[in-house]
Amino acid sequence: MHRKGLPVTSFMAIAAVLWLPGCGMHVYHTSTSVHSHNSSLAQSTPTPSASSPAKESQSHPTLKNHTASHTPQTSKVSFPPLVATILSGMAGTTHASLWGPTVLPRGNSAKTSSTFGQFSAQIFACPTAEPVNGPKVGQLNCGTMASFAESFGSSVYSNNNAARETLPPPPVSGLSALPQTTQFLPGHLKAVRWYSGNPANSGTTVAIKWQEGDWTVWVYGGTGLWNTALMVTRELERYRLPAHLGIMIVDAAPDGQHTSLAWVVGNTVYRAGAMHQSLHAIVVAASMKNFSS
Repeated sequence: MHRKGLPVTSFMAIAAVLWLPGCGMHVYHTSTSVHSHNSSLAQSTPTPSASSPAKESQSHPTLKNHTASHTPQTSKVSFPPLVATILSGMAGTTHASLWGPTVLPRGNSAKTSSTFGQFSAQIFACPTAEPVNGPKVGQLNCGTMASFAESFGSSVYSNNNAARETLPPPPVSGLSALPQTTQFLPGHLKAVRWYSGNPANSGTTVAIKWQEGDWTVWVYGGTGLWNTALMVTRELERYRLPAHLGIMIVDAAPDGQHTSLAWVVGNTVYRAGAMHQSLHAIVVAASMKNFSS
């Protein structure tokens, strides 16, 4: 049973996994480096919406303004100053749809890029807020792995099929050759769990996949994947992803849950992500709204 109606560079090269379809592909191998990582949720995490239009999705508030038609909103949407500056600067530079998050859990500085059909913003948590695309952003202590915070953007394609083809593939290859079991996550979500050895003999979990309405969710990477899947499930009970076909990938790395989300609306692919905390990526995606300069 699935939840119904769930709407889901040194350093910068790693951060690019949060942006580009097909990046982050891992070929399965048997050795895994294990480290401990402790992180706390940012206190700026927003309060979830209280609306619950359907009994089956009471714990997933609807993003009422994220519709397939992308109708301009009738009421003023409040964006963080950094996001408003980014999107205002993008106006007139791209034909990509300008949507951005109304919540940024950590970041205070940004690097942006745009072309005719796409734009992206990489957000950093710097010691002090820097101007957008300022010379310090992405450098030294404003460009380390620890300082990378969130990301968002969009790309427009010729049609819906072309857009769908850019959604990221499974993050691990060779799964068809591995043993697997079916287990249930909270909410009776059926998950497929792949192992490096015999599951009956405590084989190491390689990847976990389940469906959240229109979304496919992957967890892979280090150790403790089942606990990470449980955590992500709880987070998705608090925040509702956009009600469109999407892929969410969580890399349970030694230094946190590096998370990317991509979803299709018509001929546009929207993307959001965060390093270190899956909740931050979910909050960015769930709070995306249309920007009208």
